[in-house]
This record gives sequence, structure tokens and C-alpha cells, in this order.
Amino acid sequence: MIKIDVTYDIIIRVTDVKKMQGCMSGVYVFLSNDNRPLYVGIATNLKLRLVQHLRKETNTKRFVHLFEKVALIHEEDPLLRRMAEIYLINTLNTPVNKNGVHPEGLQARSVSALDIKQKFGRCNGLTNDRKQCRRTAHTNGYCYLHGGNGESLTKLRQDALLEIDKDLIS
Repeated sequence: MIKIDVTYDIIIRVTDVKKMQGCMSGVYVFLSNDNRPLYVGIATNLKLRLVQHLRKETNTKRFVHLFEKVALIHEEDPLLRRMAEIYLINTLNTPVNKNGVHPEGLQARSVSALDIKQKFGRCNGLTNDRKQCRRTAHTNGYCYLHGGNGESLTKLRQDALLEIDKDLIS
């Protein structure tokens, strides 16, 4: 695997997000109080996206109470932003990204599984052996591992990293 040097431009407390100036694009990493990376994301407007997370308007809402700091990387190029995001998710092993919104080792407030299953039903995605996925579907009909095309996020990340490797080698 390729090693990419990614350094944070700034690390701020989540309480200082509203004080950010300007409309900066880039990558962000939410950190715990002991600086453990928990979640990586990208945004064309970092301040707006971070505020959405902190107002619990995103799929990370159950984990906001764990976010103490946020590390920011300024990057205007959309391709480089996406490459940095995929690289950081895979190298930092961020639990909220890696496991959708069901990370191991993190305590989260949650609705009972029965309530969710009754509301949304089973995922429309297929497993690697082409069987119906048994996970609970979100509002779009797919579980946290499947996107609109039915592929797992892990496979999508692996494919993206292979594409990055091909581009860097050629």
C-alpha cells in the first residue's frame, strides 16, 4: 500500500467550530478527548458541515458526545480531498467510518433494533455470495454497508484505493 504524508493544518476544539472564518474546503477528522481519531469526512464548506455534525443533523448524531476536537486539512481539489479521506479512513481505522454508525467499543445511545427493523425492514443489498443482506435497511432501502448499487463500502474503498494506486504507478 502507498504511504501518503497527511498533516493536519489545524486542530480545534469542537466548541470553537462556530468561530471559524471563511468558506474553506477540505478534510476533517473528529477526535476524542484522548486524540483518538473517530470519524473522517470531507466538505466543500468545512464550517457548515462541522456545524451540521454538531447539531446532530448527520448519520454521526449518536456519537457527537464523543467528539472533543476536530483536525482540519485545507484542500480545494475535490479529487485530492476524496483521496485523503479514503486514505485516512483506512489508515486511522476510524471506528465510526469503518462500521457505519455501529462502531465496536464505543457506547452510543440507540433505538432498539426491533423498532428499526419494524420501521425499515431488510436491506435490499446482496452479500458476496449473492444472498439477500440480513441487516436492517435505512430509509433508502439499504443497510449501512450497502450503497445504492448494492456494493459494500469496504469494497468501494478498496476499489478506490486500487484506482489511486493505478494512477500513481502510471
